[in-house]
Amino acid sequence: WAAVREQELRQEDEWFDGNRGIAWRVRRTEQADGTFAVEVTSKQLTEANNHDTFLETDAHISDYDEALQFVHAKDYRCWLTIDKTRFDFASPEAEFEIVLDEIEGLAEKIGVGSALEVEFKGEATREEALTKLDAFVARAGINPGERFERSLTVEAMSALADFGV
Repeated sequence: WAAVREQELRQEDEWFDGNRGIAWRVRRTEQADGTFAVEVTSKQLTEANNHDTFLETDAHISDYDEALQFVHAKDYRCWLTIDKTRFDFASPEAEFEIVLDEIEGLAEKIGVGSALEVEFKGEATREEALTKLDAFVARAGINPGERFERSLTVEAMSALADFGV
């Protein structure tokens, strides 16, 4: 089974990274009143071909069943479902979003189960945005060497993905 998983991960990497495939995500978030908010968004690498910059789109779908129909109509399949707890933090600068994500069961698999994510949400070129991000996290005392090359969610793929689904 491990060999099949490795082959599937290589194929996914080639599709997403090598061919700049478009990944669609259905995010269902439990609200304080027990209902769920639904977002359907895509991510695609830019020409920079680096996991620090993405083209992102919103399908403007807020119904879960409609979201599943949308991705199935694209002949996509669900091979990674994660139970993520997200804590949002107020940012001292409006163009940055700060969250702490914790993925259920990941720490037991890779030794790390949560990560702080800082995302630039302002208007800038890629180079300007990365410079601003580096300066922002440096002021917070975060060592750039502690970054995941991609993201906590991508790290979760090798440990939690079920390609047989």
